[in-house]
Amino acid sequence: MCYRRIILFAISLFICGPVLGQSLSRLYDLSASEDGLLKEQRQRLLDIKDEPASGTVAHFMLNNPVSVLTKPEFELIISDETTINARTRGITRKSPTSLVWQGNFGDDPTIVTLILTNGDLLGHFRAEDMEWRFQPLGGGANAIVSHNYSYLEENPDPSGIRVDGSGEASIFGKAPSNESSAMYAAMPVIETIDILVVYSDDAQALENMASAAAGYVSQLQTAINNAGLGHKIQVALVHSMEVTITEPIADTTALDDLVNGNSPFGGVASARTTHGADIVVFVADQLTGSKGLSEDIFATSASLAFSVVERGPANSAKT
Repeated sequence: MCYRRIILFAISLFICGPVLGQSLSRLYDLSASEDGLLKEQRQRLLDIKDEPASGTVAHFMLNNPVSVLTKPEFELIISDETTINARTRGITRKSPTSLVWQGNFGDDPTIVTLILTNGDLLGHFRAEDMEWRFQPLGGGANAIVSHNYSYLEENPDPSGIRVDGSGEASIFGKAPSNESSAMYAAMPVIETIDILVVYSDDAQALENMASAAAGYVSQLQTAINNAGLGHKIQVALVHSMEVTITEPIADTTALDDLVNGNSPFGGVASARTTHGADIVVFVADQLTGSKGLSEDIFATSASLAFSVVERGPANSAKT
């Protein structure tokens, strides 16, 4: 009987939330200063602030994110003045430090999806009559960004962004939430593209490629946001790994070996499956033939979603 009561109590906590008066865990605290950010993180934060569709921008480090996101309810800060409660509806674990969270923010019934990948947080949601997004800065630092409505009014996206009668732009293509929260029950589809970066030992000898890979993906997300597609497409680095290979190597040889799983890429297929990667990119220090090559630039299946690139052009955001 005692065990049954304990189990029922645990179930009631999950269904009903925390005990009255119990403080909620907080996913993060907004940082008042950029002093704790690395140089590349500060640059990514500056790039986000410079994006025309960005409104307010703040940054933070996550507080034990896996522990917090797996709680029935937790607290989320969206600005210095505003805190909302998040209610967990479902968790899909990808690894000990990566998961997909689904739940509700505040009183809005809309199901929100957050993607946690080794300290990087991705997601898009509506709160306080505003649209917000989480964007990684790399190395466990993240930004929370509100949308610049004046820019959206001047640059409507016919496939989703519009300005309603109130003068407010909405990426959901719906009226503002103050009319009826039930109108937000349908969440827009946001495509998340998971990326696996494989890099050579020669590239690793010249710089920390795990950090560089996070930078590549962040640059890609910035380009997507600048194109006005950030409300539809999010990219995430799900894993990076090193291989030992002789360089220089021909771009076509590297690509063929990557696609076919030839040495030294024998472990790539299993890593891709484990981490659920949609795209695999190999970064070499020296390629011959070209600075970058894809199996199919319009890849419509996982078997074609491979590419190789040289480290130098990747670092300068030219490939």
